[in-house]
Amino acid sequence: MFEIAKTAGGYASAPTTLVRFNATDGDFPTGSLLADVHGDLFGTTEGGGATGDGIVFEIVKTPTGYASNPTTLVSFNDADGSSPDGGLLADAHGDLFGTTELGGANDDGTVFEIKKTAAGYASTPTTLVSFNSADGASPLSGLIADADGDLFGTTSAGGANNDGTVFEMTNSGFVPAGSAVKPENDGILFWSTDGQAAIWGMDGTNVIAGGTVSPNPGPSWYTVGTGDFNDDGLPDLLWQNANGQADIWEMNGTSRIGGGAVAPNPGPSWYAVGTGDFNDDGHSDILWQNANGQTAIWEMNGTSRISGGAVNPNPGPSWRAIGTGDFNDDGHSDILWQNTNGQAAIWEMNGTSRIGGGARKPNPGPSWRAIGTGDFNDDGHSDILWQNANGQTAIWEMNGTSRIGGGAVTPNPGASWFAVGIGDFNGDGHSDILWQNSSWQVAIWEMNGTSRIGGGAVNANPGPSWYAIGLT
Repeated sequence: MFEIAKTAGGYASAPTTLVRFNATDGDFPTGSLLADVHGDLFGTTEGGGATGDGIVFEIVKTPTGYASNPTTLVSFNDADGSSPDGGLLADAHGDLFGTTELGGANDDGTVFEIKKTAAGYASTPTTLVSFNSADGASPLSGLIADADGDLFGTTSAGGANNDGTVFEMTNSGFVPAGSAVKPENDGILFWSTDGQAAIWGMDGTNVIAGGTVSPNPGPSWYTVGTGDFNDDGLPDLLWQNANGQADIWEMNGTSRIGGGAVAPNPGPSWYAVGTGDFNDDGHSDILWQNANGQTAIWEMNGTSRISGGAVNPNPGPSWRAIGTGDFNDDGHSDILWQNTNGQAAIWEMNGTSRIGGGARKPNPGPSWRAIGTGDFNDDGHSDILWQNANGQTAIWEMNGTSRIGGGAVTPNPGASWFAVGIGDFNGDGHSDILWQNSSWQVAIWEMNGTSRIGGGAVNANPGPSWYAIGLT
């Protein structure tokens, strides 16, 4: 693969080689390239890969140019397609669509999708169509899409006269530019007691991408959660050391692409609670709490603190900052609190200034723990997820500090299951519940308001010492 550099007088007269394929990482790149908004390049090779059936690859743009080795996103295995000759098409969500000349159910070629997740791209393609000769065979070129998201392409053989077809696919899942983009499915962030982090990209309860994050910073570092600190649309990792030092890893999937230590070190009495966008500038900020109850907000741009400070008043050590949400739907993150007696409170914020909110009645009592915030009824206002010591969960649907709906979530999974996070795993705009059992098994309940509409055990158990920390 080559680049011809643009110069002041035109273009370079000789190409610059970016990548030399070696069969293992691909062979015979016959299709055109696709570039995303970050400058990363995507393409296909007709052969090569694990079984010689071709691959879909990415070449990551770096600060100094491009990676010299391609990243294999998918290695076809004939059953899911073979010989992807054409180029790729990306929708507004970042999912990749293409064709294979051969393979599939009838060995007449396929139309496929590679889903983009919080942890990168799925490692297996989703087969949208397996041609059967009667409806076409051997598509050699890529696809195009119309404003409705319908896909169009050609096959070089098959059809009534075995001379090829022009085909249209409706309801393909392609999201056209300018449409209301469905939310990206959230992924799961894990932390191991040895310091290792991992990210799973999810499609409902199925793990379709991800893996461990390198390097392992060691057991004195803890993953606090995720946010978008450099406003590139990709989740980054927030870490904190036992000595209080915070660190931000700017990420692309499971790959660290930037970031570093955040200065100054506030010291070991300060705990990073989580992230939010308190000044509504598109960059995630850090919410801190001291052991004496005092909170502070650091407004961030990448790893640089650009503003922020203490949040007043100090509610005292009996109040714990649970996390952030947007309860009044003004674009500024707010703070959810809980007292040791069970009482919850919401502080509506603008930067470090409290502009509203207060105690939320009734007090559910000390056996109920506020887990965090999400939007379970998809109305733009954050809601509160609760769990009782006996395992029972409840959702309070909120508008500002007013509870407008919600109630108990059934069934009660029992005291061995812990609600550990809230996210949208099936991309329907409604928050879902992430669980982890004392046996380390993870489960997802797909929700609509307080009604469980789907989900179940995740199709992989992370194993002992791995804690589900939250969402990406």
